Amino acid sequence: MFAAPETNFQITLNGSADWAFWNREFLAKMKALNLLDYFEGKEDLVEKPPKPFNSIQAAEDQINKELQDLIVQLKASSSPTAIGHNAPDLAGRQQQEGEAPTEPSTTTSSTAAPADDKPLPPGYSDLTAAQRKIYDEKKKWFQDHFSLIAADAARNYDNQRRDWESQDSRLCQAGAFLMTTVAPHLRQAHFAATGDFRVWYNNLKQAQDIFAVAQAVKTRLRAHLGAFEALEHKNMSWADFEQWLTTWETLIDAASLQRLIDAAPGVWFANLMNALSKPFPYFVSLYRVSKHHDLANLTFQSVATDVRRAT
Repeated sequence: MFAAPETNFQITLNGSADWAFWNREFLAKMKALNLLDYFEGKEDLVEKPPKPFNSIQAAEDQINKELQDLIVQLKASSSPTAIGHNAPDLAGRQQQEGEAPTEPSTTTSSTAAPADDKPLPPGYSDLTAAQRKIYDEKKKWFQDHFSLIAADAARNYDNQRRDWESQDSRLCQAGAFLMTTVAPHLRQAHFAATGDFRVWYNNLKQAQDIFAVAQAVKTRLRAHLGAFEALEHKNMSWADFEQWLTTWETLIDAASLQRLIDAAPGVWFANLMNALSKPFPYFVSLYRVSKHHDLANLTFQSVATDVRRAT
């Protein structure tokens, strides 16, 4: 599916413990591939350019339309040069070159077809010689003008196609990095079948962010319990104990949101009782016995209320 990576990657993302090192390697690789802004959400990918409409045919069609309109203007004009501001100034040019100005003719000629020897356009044979000269010069101008437009369109398409092909090649290398350095269980969990590489990376990053929050809650909760157990409780005021108990409730609530094992009823109850056993041994002993068979129905809020009442 992907082109083989240029180097052998040694780091494998198996879990949160590998994230910092793996992410550093990944971002460095994407920077080297000029894809860092894409993965950081600062820019989008270049889309594959559609093939332009047949530029030559489109130009010829436009030329024919313009020339047919010109014939209509020339035939309708009493003066062969009165065809709009884009008409060539033949009389002025002839005077500058020392030639006698061409007099408008009211007669038509059956000779002098357009210079490219293509079939005569409808109405061309009805033009005077002077009008045909105007027509021929305008035709050349149209051909030059629209040929440039067609050539520019072709060049733009070629440039866009090369940019897209370069990007596609670099994306293949990014995909190879993801597929070869992320453990299968993480790929299965976070690499959506319809998502692009940025979605895959963001899924990994989001999972890591969630884990980091959960880890922080777990660490703080355990430190909170450990600090209380280490205190000389006889010197603790009621206000200090109330603050400690309120903080414990807040941390258990956060642990519940993160679905930590520390927030399971049997676990948080045992941990709280262990922390309170030193300052309130009799309460803890009796309370454990009374609630032993009802742990599944306990809430940490109700237990905290019981502790406040008893102490």
